[in-house]
Amino acid sequence: MANKNYLQLRLRRLALRFFTICLIQSVVVTYWVLELSDNRKSARLSVQATPSTDQASIDKALTSLWTGHTDRQEVQLASLACYHPPSDTMQEERWTQMKRQMLVERIIGDFQVGFDKNEVGQLAQVIDSESRRYSYDPRLLLAVILTESSLRKGNISYQGAHGLMQIKPAVAVELANRPGHDFEGKTSLFDPAYSIKLGSLYLFELIMKYGDIRKGLIAYNLGETAMRSRLATNRKLPSQYVHKVMATYEELLEKYPDA
Repeated sequence: MANKNYLQLRLRRLALRFFTICLIQSVVVTYWVLELSDNRKSARLSVQATPSTDQASIDKALTSLWTGHTDRQEVQLASLACYHPPSDTMQEERWTQMKRQMLVERIIGDFQVGFDKNEVGQLAQVIDSESRRYSYDPRLLLAVILTESSLRKGNISYQGAHGLMQIKPAVAVELANRPGHDFEGKTSLFDPAYSIKLGSLYLFELIMKYGDIRKGLIAYNLGETAMRSRLATNRKLPSQYVHKVMATYEELLEKYPDA
């Protein structure tokens, strides 16, 4: 009888302990659920109260585009997806720049030969930057690059021009006295960013010198010495190169309209 009472007492104690544990777990889980709900509400209120949250996410994404750990296009698309159209003028400019750079990157990706994804992203940034610097449509600059080198990495012409924009070493030496365009030998011209910066500057100077883009493109193709000779003797200027550049430009305008 004593043993029976003892067992009943133990069972009651175990049942009470089990009930207590369940009660405590229930309280803890309820607390966690309420806390999570409050955090979510706070997060939503925080995002609604601070429109710059999305911009901060984009800035963070853009700083990690070329680490090699993230696909650039995926980061940009993700940042666009979480981005709300801004009202501030500066933010609108950033938004426009991002869309334009993505457009440039898409064109490069469709035509390039020999570049990896990170290099394509870097090329897009440089082309966008130089286009804004000299007020080019980036598709025009891409049309020149495609005409000169077909966007082929490490291209060399039979006339000794190097790189994406087919700059001759003698021209590079002449332009090297410009700030930020130091020339360190022929190998510099195989640096895609350097080639684009130098070629963009050279084309801009020729356009300004001869007064219109057509003559500027012809001088870019012929070289200044040949251009001066033709102008001095009133010889007809060749048109094949200009037609080719403009045909490529029109093709890009049609296939890749403004983003």
